[in-house]
Amino acid sequence: MKWDPEAAQRLERVPFFIRKKVKRQIEEYVAAQGKDIVTSADVTAARQHFTGGSTLTTGQEELSQLDLDRIRELVEKGVPTEALDTKYIKFRLCGGAAGCPLNLMDQMKPYAARLAEIAREQGLETFLAGSHDGPVLFHHQFKITLSGCPNNCSQPQIADFAVIGQARPSVTGAKCNGCELCVKACKENALTVDDNGPHFDDALCLLCGDCTRYCRKEVIVNGPERYRVLIGGKLGRHPHLAIPLALEAAWEEVEDLLRKTIVLYQTQALDGERFGDLVQRLGDDRVIKLIREQ
Repeated sequence: MKWDPEAAQRLERVPFFIRKKVKRQIEEYVAAQGKDIVTSADVTAARQHFTGGSTLTTGQEELSQLDLDRIRELVEKGVPTEALDTKYIKFRLCGGAAGCPLNLMDQMKPYAARLAEIAREQGLETFLAGSHDGPVLFHHQFKITLSGCPNNCSQPQIADFAVIGQARPSVTGAKCNGCELCVKACKENALTVDDNGPHFDDALCLLCGDCTRYCRKEVIVNGPERYRVLIGGKLGRHPHLAIPLALEAAWEEVEDLLRKTIVLYQTQALDGERFGDLVQRLGDDRVIKLIREQ
C-alpha cells in the first residue's frame, strides 16, 4: 500500500522496533475503508479507531504515547553507566534499566553491578592496565553490554561480553478463543493457532515476549527469565560479530561464564591483544571449547 509523504514521515517517528507492527495495523484499517493510499488523516483516524486517541495497540501490549516517547528517548540517549565504568571496562545498558516497557530483564541494574563486581574480583582492570601503554582509547576497553530483550538496542553484537534478556513462551491450560492476536503480534512468524490452541516453531521464536503480552486470556505466558550470552564482538579494521556462548542460561551460569571468559582472556591473549581479536585468532569453536572445559 502507498503512503503519502506526510503519513510516511509520521510513521518514521515511531520507534523502529515496533514500526512494522504499527504500519501493518494502519494499512489494515485503511484497506477496510476501501482505500489504497495512506494519508496523514488516515494515520490519525486509525489511531483514534484503535485507541480512542490515548494509546496505540502494538505487539508489545497497549503502549501510551508517553510510553512511546519514553522508548524513543531511551534509544536515543541511552542509560548512564558512570557508576559501573572504569578506565578499562565500559558498560552499556539498554532502556530496560530505566523503565522501558519492552524489558524482559527485571534486575538489569543489580545484574550489571554484579558483573562489574566479578570483573573486579577477577582482576580484569589490572590485567588490561598491564597490557597497554599510552592513552586508553575506546578499542582498548573491555565492553560489557546488557540488553533487556531481543530488540538489542544496546548493540550486544559488538560487545566483548553481552547478556540478552529473553523468556520462552509457555502454553497454559487456559482455553484459547482463537482470536489470533498472538499470531499478528509475532514478527518472526513463529506462531500458529488451530482448534487445539497456539503452536510454536522453536527454530523461529526469538523469545521476545510479544505474543504473551498480547494474549489477554493468558493462554500463553512467559516462562522464567533466561539469558543469551554473546562474546567476542568488536568493530574496527576487522569487525567481528559476537558469538553465542549460551542460548538460555540461568543467571548463575551467566556469572560463571563471565569468570571463565576473563580467565581465557588473561591466559590466552597476546600482549595488548583485544578480546575480540583473540576470538578471531583462536576461532569461535576453540574459544567456546576452552571456556566450557574450565
